[in-house]
Amino acid sequence: MRILIAAENPFERRDIRAFLRELPFEKWDDTMSLKISDETPGQGSIMFVLAGHPKGNYYDLIIAANEFKKGTGLQLAKMLEENELSPSVPIIVYGATEETGKKIPETTCLLPAPVTKDSLTAALEKIALALIHKEDARRKAAIEKLMQKLAAGERVANFPSQLDNIYIRSVANILHLRKYAPWHVSSHLSLVNIYMGCNKYESAIPHARTAIKIDPGNQQAHRQLALAYRRAEKSFEELGELLEMLKDNPSSSDTLLKVGEAYLRAEDYTKAEEFFIKAINAYSPEEENRGRAKLHVGLGRAYAGEAGQGQDGVKMALAREEFNKAIHLYPLLLSAYNNLILVYRKLGQFEEAMKIMELAVDITPDNAEDWLALFEIFLVDGDQKKARYCLHKALKYDPENQITLCTAAETYVRQGMFEDATGLFEKAVEVNPSDALKLDPEDPGLHHNLGTAYRHMGDIVKARAEYEAALRLQPDFSEAAEALKRLQKADAGG
Repeated sequence: MRILIAAENPFERRDIRAFLRELPFEKWDDTMSLKISDETPGQGSIMFVLAGHPKGNYYDLIIAANEFKKGTGLQLAKMLEENELSPSVPIIVYGATEETGKKIPETTCLLPAPVTKDSLTAALEKIALALIHKEDARRKAAIEKLMQKLAAGERVANFPSQLDNIYIRSVANILHLRKYAPWHVSSHLSLVNIYMGCNKYESAIPHARTAIKIDPGNQQAHRQLALAYRRAEKSFEELGELLEMLKDNPSSSDTLLKVGEAYLRAEDYTKAEEFFIKAINAYSPEEENRGRAKLHVGLGRAYAGEAGQGQDGVKMALAREEFNKAIHLYPLLLSAYNNLILVYRKLGQFEEAMKIMELAVDITPDNAEDWLALFEIFLVDGDQKKARYCLHKALKYDPENQITLCTAAETYVRQGMFEDATGLFEKAVEVNPSDALKLDPEDPGLHHNLGTAYRHMGDIVKARAEYEAALRLQPDFSEAAEALKRLQKADAGG
């Protein structure tokens, strides 16, 4: 961090330098060192800055008194803006008041005199927030522009690379801007959002943890950390973070719901039941019915899970009751229908299950995940026509989501429908990995599954190519190696 202090009074320069040294720059950014210069405004550095001289580009920040022998600090700020040196060189002007009717540059911060440590801290935070907000808006606009081209049917060459470059550039910019106030959560939360946006969840985790360390009560940071843990498949850490969130707000139905869902994923159905009941009791009557319905679905899944672990039929009946409550509260929540279908089947009530399946199709949800679940139910049930209809709906709402494509393809494989599976696996391999996509198109598992589909279709050449691709990506992929050996053995007539 390279700072120029420009003031006529040497005592003011000395005090500002001392305040800067007291601020925790290095504590929150161990890559940073503080380099401070101080001089009178007429000594040369300001002139270098204004003239665009290479030496003028040395500074990251100028702190200037408003009263110069020639001119004012406000005039200097406006000259920086006019010479397009702002916001690359933000400026703090002390001893000035905003002139009526005149716009102050966005990265100019006015302070009363004398400067204090607290006022200097606030000024640096204001500059950091303004610049980070501007960068966040720039990144969002760049992504939207790229997406609009795709939506308009334009061909976008190297789309994944272009999208990755937007994120990479934004990370670099935020890391640069962090130096103005590394002790503030703003830069760390911005980095979390960037890494979450491009599915680099492991990279998001340390920044979310730093934000919490800076501001333990920041709920946004806690939510993002829990989500990053979940996406990174760190279920133990996710649960710990959610339980930590409950300490600050133990009656939050949303957090209680998330804790219950985390216990479901851990297959601890008794604990899941406990937290879903707490969430239902904490839910305010004024809150929306969809959220309340999701709580009853969660509780029903906990009951069904307990029944599956050897409990008697009472738990399964309770599960059925909870799913029916959810449908009554919010008839468009397809997950309630899907779970109710499964319960009716386990109870042997197949006619009731079929009625609910027909009803579920009629409610036409707009959620790809719900349509995918219904696709699997119909396909396993042998109704290929309705299954294809549901898959079509899932892909309509999320056409390039690799999870949807791969899950559907694997369901086809289990049903022996290898030609249908092949088309979906091929599309999944081609789809770009950025933004909302959850899988790497170079995932060796995709190539292995595609190879298996080709093998069952009798296309040995393509099957071999896919198994070899899987092994190139993961040399110790034993299933792919074994499958390739079987093909080679068959070729040899063995």
